[in-house]
Amino acid sequence: MKINNPKSQYFIIIENAKKMNRIKMYGKTHSQKTKKLMSTQKLGENNPNYGKPRDVVTKNKISKSMVGNVNPLGIKRKRVKCPHCVVSGAKNVMVRWHFNNCKHKP
Repeated sequence: MKINNPKSQYFIIIENAKKMNRIKMYGKTHSQKTKKLMSTQKLGENNPNYGKPRDVVTKNKISKSMVGNVNPLGIKRKRVKCPHCVVSGAKNVMVRWHFNNCKHKP
C-alpha cells in the first residue's frame, strides 16, 4: 500500500487530517501551563536529539546561515568591542557579559 500516492484514499485522509490540525489551532495560543508542560516533556533525555552529536556538515550549515548576524527581521545587529578584553560581538550579548561585567575589568 502506497500512502504517498495522491490518488489513494489514505493519502487524502492523511492530508485532510493535517489541514484540520492546522485549522484547529489557527488564531489560538497555548496557555502558559500548556507551554510549560510541553517544555518539560522535551527536556534532557526526553529530547529526540539528546546525546546526538552534530556532524561537521550540520555545524557548517548552521555557521553559514548565521554569517552576518542578521536577525529574522533582516536587521543587521550592531557589533561592539569590549574595551577590557577586546572581544567583539553583538551588542545585546556584549552588554550582558562585557563592559561593566567583564571579568578582565581592572
